[in-house]
Amino acid sequence: MTAPSPPPPEPDRVDSAFRNGTLAATGIVAAFSLGFLTRWAGVSGTWSATDFVSLIVILAGIACQIRAIYALLDYESLELARHRRAIRIFKIGLGLTAAGVVLAVFADVAGMGGIVMRW
Repeated sequence: MTAPSPPPPEPDRVDSAFRNGTLAATGIVAAFSLGFLTRWAGVSGTWSATDFVSLIVILAGIACQIRAIYALLDYESLELARHRRAIRIFKIGLGLTAAGVVLAVFADVAGMGGIVMRW
């Protein structure tokens, strides 16, 4: 008769309070990103090609931020590996959003058209 195999080890877990704080912070940043996009889209003027490039980068960043929030809302995000993955996706989204904003501002300052500075 063979001895029963031991149960697999429990995965490392994140404290739920820490996960909730992370979820709140990512939600706030995503809300600011969406607020910026809403404000920017409401500015009157003619959009240039650089605006559309910036818009695509910003939208990709916001999509990553929302994906991270979705992952953090899952109960399984209490597992450390899943939590770290969600944070990594959020950081990518934050970087893309920031890069899109910086791209739009520099394109406008460089005289390549744009509506960023017309707020």
